[in-house]
Amino acid sequence: MRGERERRGGGRLVLALAAVACALAVLAAIAAAEDTTSTSIFGRGGVATESLGTHFGETQFSSVEARPDGGLVAQRDGQLESYLANGAPDPAAPASRASYYRKVFPLAGGKSLVIGESRLTRVNADGSVDLSFGGTGTIKMPFQAQAAVELPSGRVLVANATSGGLHTFFHIVTVALVNQDGSIDQGLGTKGVLTLSLPFKHFGSSVVAIAPTGEGGALVVGSSFLLELRADGSPNPGFGSAGVVTDLPTLVGGRVLPDGSVEAVGSGPGPSGEDLLVLRYTAGGSPDLGFGAHGLRTFDLGGEEQAHTALWAADGSVVVGGSSAEAGSCGKGESCEEVPILAALDPGGSLDPGFGNGGVLRLSSLAGAPRTWPRAGVVALTPRPDGSIVAAGGAPPSRTVAFLAAFSPGGALLPGFGDGGIVRVRRPRPASPSIAGLARLANGKLLAAGTTDVGFDYAPVLIRYDADGGLDRSFGAGAGYVSLGGSHFARGFAVNASGQALVGVYEHPYSRLLLRAADGAPVPSFGSAGAIRLPRRVRVEALGFGKGGGAVVVGSHDVAGNGEPGVVLRFRPNGKPNSEFGHDGRVVLRTDGEEVRARALGAGGRGRMLVGGVAGRRFAMTRLFPDGRPDPRFGSGGWSLPRAGGVAKSVTLSRAGSRIYLAGVARDGDRLRVVLLRFDKDGRLDPTFGRHGRRTASISKSAQPKAIVPSRSGVLVVLGRGARPLLSFGRDGRVRRRWVGSRPQVVADVRAALAGGRLVLGWNAFSRALGREAYYLASRPLP
Repeated sequence: MRGERERRGGGRLVLALAAVACALAVLAAIAAAEDTTSTSIFGRGGVATESLGTHFGETQFSSVEARPDGGLVAQRDGQLESYLANGAPDPAAPASRASYYRKVFPLAGGKSLVIGESRLTRVNADGSVDLSFGGTGTIKMPFQAQAAVELPSGRVLVANATSGGLHTFFHIVTVALVNQDGSIDQGLGTKGVLTLSLPFKHFGSSVVAIAPTGEGGALVVGSSFLLELRADGSPNPGFGSAGVVTDLPTLVGGRVLPDGSVEAVGSGPGPSGEDLLVLRYTAGGSPDLGFGAHGLRTFDLGGEEQAHTALWAADGSVVVGGSSAEAGSCGKGESCEEVPILAALDPGGSLDPGFGNGGVLRLSSLAGAPRTWPRAGVVALTPRPDGSIVAAGGAPPSRTVAFLAAFSPGGALLPGFGDGGIVRVRRPRPASPSIAGLARLANGKLLAAGTTDVGFDYAPVLIRYDADGGLDRSFGAGAGYVSLGGSHFARGFAVNASGQALVGVYEHPYSRLLLRAADGAPVPSFGSAGAIRLPRRVRVEALGFGKGGGAVVVGSHDVAGNGEPGVVLRFRPNGKPNSEFGHDGRVVLRTDGEEVRARALGAGGRGRMLVGGVAGRRFAMTRLFPDGRPDPRFGSGGWSLPRAGGVAKSVTLSRAGSRIYLAGVARDGDRLRVVLLRFDKDGRLDPTFGRHGRRTASISKSAQPKAIVPSRSGVLVVLGRGARPLLSFGRDGRVRRRWVGSRPQVVADVRAALAGGRLVLGWNAFSRALGREAYYLASRPLP
């Protein structure tokens, strides 16, 4: 009886939807009354764009080399940068582009070998290219080189390691010998390339260093293996098992001692997680039990340590660079503090008490929350002619600080270098949001919900724009936006008549609903401090408000496989489930036993709601009573299921007076089409519209319809992306494809709202001026 009373008018559901749907009932009258040729004062030429602030992208110095004058050449991302001995940028040496894979290895006579993917270039001591190497100075290798070393014979040994396999995994190590003239020694392996398969436990492999042996050969140090080669490049059968020792901790460097034994450094399991370690093997490849249990020593430096690079001195001491973080959660990317570190070990393999503080130098001014995995820290080291050492790498937060740090042999930062011994470089660029929804407020301003990269991390935000498209600096303490907290993504957006905003935030495996007041502050009476958590694995697809402020959620249930069963949730104004709706506030969408993937929400009139989705090769639409039951007078038995003309992909809904519009995308083989359907108020196709209630238009790439805007000239369908995402279905039967800005351009995240009879569009597109995507707003007459 209670449900019957509600159907007759009690507790009617008045949905206030994002963007266009909230105003479509009166759109035709507004459009007819407005002068659509009026001049816009929106932005410049009708288009406005304004960044929310600065975003700091990930960056780090991946290598550093000392010049004879004490200056430095360091690689940061894809370019080489030069610095004076005091850390200031060298004005005489502008930055130049370089391969991300570039590495430099010293050769005799002051020459060097530059590795760039599968190419090797030999450089003279004065920096010129040695044209005697291969005739041009550069040769092409049959594989991508990772490390190299010059042998006593003058030949260069080059190596690479990767991981492979299907059921059984193994390291694939590739080795070649390069003669002094740049030719490849054909006597090794097959056509000059030796390939070895090594068993292993840890997936992922690379060659991190190569060290010469006393017998003219080389020790290839892999990330979890040691391979000893003879002077002719073949494996040394007297070392380990056929020249190999595998299943080692993570190694970053190694050397061969005068007695033929091997020392390597890296990091691995320790008392508090990952710790610094040193291991020694005999000349025969067995653990040196006199050095420590299993030939291993670990050093707990107070947290979880990761080693990334090592630099040996002539006396056998070594400086190891890496990072240290609080034990426990940092490996999961959770909030904690990380700091780049340097540790010095004496020739005997113990921490050097004369270096830094007990053998460790912490770059404490670079400490911060990592929030990325794997972590950075010190990744490269180079000695300078005056005996000092320079460390290079990346630091938190979120690995957004590239740094160079100069320190003395005793582990003290050099105050004359950079700022207190450290040079810091960031990569700032304008931040840009990705908008989930756009709505016009009663005062003519615009409110948007989305996700932005302002600062370091992506975070959901509410953004308010003035009527001219500029940021409203009276909102968000002058920023123009209010952060919604966390580092997650906004999904779904709705605004009610009082300016309150409902935003869905996805944070796997749960989503949250946030209710914010007109000033952006949480509404404390809604759930807990303005937020409620949705049932596990329910993702928001569309949002609305019920009478009295209760939230309505159309969502999809993320289950195993490809299934996405649709659900509708209804809440009371305080965020509690509305027990009068379905089963404890929840309705699962199914028709004739088939799963419906819910995608859209609309006002159904007389307290009812429209829900749209897809079901196989059909679009699906139902009208629900306030108690959650399908209205049997709608469509056929409560559902309207028109054929999509292919596999139905996505839909959106709109209601204008007594008419209901559904726009969807269907795929039939390689053919994609936008299908526009018009129904009467009870879900029956309108035969006076198009062909049997249907209009179609081909599109080149898949896109989701985001809004339907009827006007006096026809119906506009706004697609979420594409080069011409506006499809005008004219009354004359023609379909016109329009771009959103002042010129054709591929755009994404297109959203729409109505403002005084004009169409306001928001989108993301590449900006040549910024060198990255920017967010744009435009106001234009309705087509």
